[in-house]
Amino acid sequence: MRSERRKKVMTLSILAVCVLTISIGFAVFSSTLNIKSTASVNPDASKFGVIFSNDGNSTSTTQTVNPNLSTYGGAATITNGINPVISGLSAKFTAPGDSVTYTFYAKNTGEYLAYLNYITFIGNKTCTPGTGTTQALVDSACNGISMSVKVGNDAAVTGSTSLITNHTLAAGTREQVVVTISYASDAARADGSFTVTFGDVMLTYSSVADFVPEEPICKLVDDVAPTGISEGDEYLCAVEEGMDLESDEGYTFFVLPGQNADGKTNLIMYANINASGQPVDSDDVEDKGEVSWYNENSCGDECTNEYGPVTAMNYLNTATSSWKEELRLNETYTDEGGVYGTITLNGKARLPKLSEVSNYDEENGTNAYLYDYLDNEWGGVSVHSVTDVWGYWTLATEDRYFAIAVLNGGYLIDNGIVADWEDGSNKGVRPVITVQL
Repeated sequence: MRSERRKKVMTLSILAVCVLTISIGFAVFSSTLNIKSTASVNPDASKFGVIFSNDGNSTSTTQTVNPNLSTYGGAATITNGINPVISGLSAKFTAPGDSVTYTFYAKNTGEYLAYLNYITFIGNKTCTPGTGTTQALVDSACNGISMSVKVGNDAAVTGSTSLITNHTLAAGTREQVVVTISYASDAARADGSFTVTFGDVMLTYSSVADFVPEEPICKLVDDVAPTGISEGDEYLCAVEEGMDLESDEGYTFFVLPGQNADGKTNLIMYANINASGQPVDSDDVEDKGEVSWYNENSCGDECTNEYGPVTAMNYLNTATSSWKEELRLNETYTDEGGVYGTITLNGKARLPKLSEVSNYDEENGTNAYLYDYLDNEWGGVSVHSVTDVWGYWTLATEDRYFAIAVLNGGYLIDNGIVADWEDGSNKGVRPVITVQL
């Protein structure tokens, strides 16, 4: 999906090669070191940091890196943030034997010794023929195009994941990173232009020598490598205990706008969920998951929302109780409607925030994932219609008696916080998770 956002295709007469991004990933920093039995030290994770630098000295947020031969490559861009990225590495070849090299630096700006644990190639090399050639000829020529990454004095690596040992970067020092894209001199030729796209490459530095990254909960659903994380990107997430991501077990989620301060990403599930944890994604699901936003203390239709979405969140917590413990939240949310103040979110999923769903536009279909699997009656715009599911609640209020929901028509609505058929609500809950992608 949205592959046009994920690759930069260079228009050439013979051949274009596109390498998208290289990023630095950070390990989970150890928060407590016990010393004997009477003292503890709490390291400051903010003192651990490795960034990209075009000359080994610059620490600017945005920098430019030029290739060794401008004839064969264009300028790349360094963006240093929570997850530093260098993007736009590219090659423009005309014949076998051509190559281009990008040289930049990984700089340890922290106060701890950093260990390079892994160099990981994410995604596959894909070759797409242009006008005037065939896939068979392109595949043959593509076999001769490769990318290598060399960090410091280590040998260059290619391929998938490479475990790195005995590689350190002292605080305040730098090391050279060299990316080479080559078209082998003995490689086949194609009789027309074609594009080769490589996936991302991640350099994993951590504060420990034997760091082993956790198994991911989510993986990108696409055959094209992304340029970073973008709103609307589709992921498969193995949220239930026992789900195996490698076996493609999981539920579909979509990236919501905004990235958290800790570098994690918020994703919303493709459909509502009922109390038994079943996705409400077809008319065959008997329990459509209707629930009030707040309906506690036997207040009936006179309920006010001064306590927050207690009923809806309790319902969602029950529905996701079998989800993985690493999804558990520890977050304080302040009502964007300004009515009930703040609440603590400590379940394994939450309702969406108003700011995460308020910028979508049904008119041109953007962010359509937010209003899919809802009822298409009465102006509904879902691609997949589910009878009697009219929307889902957000965390935000409108005023003392109304909360804000996403409606099947592709817009927000303020709705009475007590949901029942007579009220016309038929609202449910759609889980939002927070994960490291």
